[in-house]
Amino acid sequence: MKKYNIEPARLKGLLKSAEQDLGLSSEEAAKHVAKTISQETVNTKFKAYGYKKDPVSKLHHQEQAFITENRIRADLGYWAKYPSWTQIEAVYLMRGLDLNKILMDKNILTTASRYNYPTFNEIQQTNELAQRFILEGKMNVREHPIVWIHWAGENDLTGRYQSRRPCFGIP
Repeated sequence: MKKYNIEPARLKGLLKSAEQDLGLSSEEAAKHVAKTISQETVNTKFKAYGYKKDPVSKLHHQEQAFITENRIRADLGYWAKYPSWTQIEAVYLMRGLDLNKILMDKNILTTASRYNYPTFNEIQQTNELAQRFILEGKMNVREHPIVWIHWAGENDLTGRYQSRRPCFGIP
């Protein structure tokens, strides 16, 4: 077992616990305890230096690289010229993505689903909410962009995802 700065009494207790509580042999217990202590050491070092092992942040960075690489960001100036948006166009635009560019490559949605990217999950949730409003007759499938912007504000979709930029650029 690799030596770590750990009190002998704690090490002995961990080994005993791994053997008794987890039912491991003494060799397996030693490996398990060494791995656990190693992870504690790494986590402590990250915290001591101000770094965090944050899988959500890593996933967000991967997602942003994916969006940039596939050039699927929406040009809101271009989209603002449209007299109306469909429900699905509006939902994608709320997250800053261009549905037309996404639909040109079938692999984009497949890859986003496989990696469980947060923005695409948010799109799914927002789309379900929009469908509910349409089914209840509160909105039409195709509406003026201002209607969609007001709808997003009224349903707190502008401040819903604090880790990302607000939808439609609304502060």
